[in-house]
Amino acid sequence: MKYLLLISMIAISNASWAVCSAQRCENVEVDRIYIKKDGEVFVGTSGDEKLLNCTAVSGVYATFSLADPGGQAHYSLLLAAQMVGKEVGVRILEGSSKCTIEYVTIDKQ
Repeated sequence: MKYLLLISMIAISNASWAVCSAQRCENVEVDRIYIKKDGEVFVGTSGDEKLLNCTAVSGVYATFSLADPGGQAHYSLLLAAQMVGKEVGVRILEGSSKCTIEYVTIDKQ
């Protein structure tokens, strides 16, 4: 019984929780990326984008354009994170009509 409790405590202490707040989603996985022909990128995560202080497209997508400064870098980071199953942080422009992504972070896990 002691060992089961110890293993449970270790598992819980190492777990990260996907959390979205008004400005960002942290510790989220990239569930879906799709790109329109005009270069607009839609990003769906394991977080609840409805909690962000913006209007998520279809209630689930944050967006950016490949033409935006840093747009190509955002896309590269998000795609790499999705391919290897890493969690990311996504910061949005508060009040934006399509939950415009300001920047993306990734940490060593």
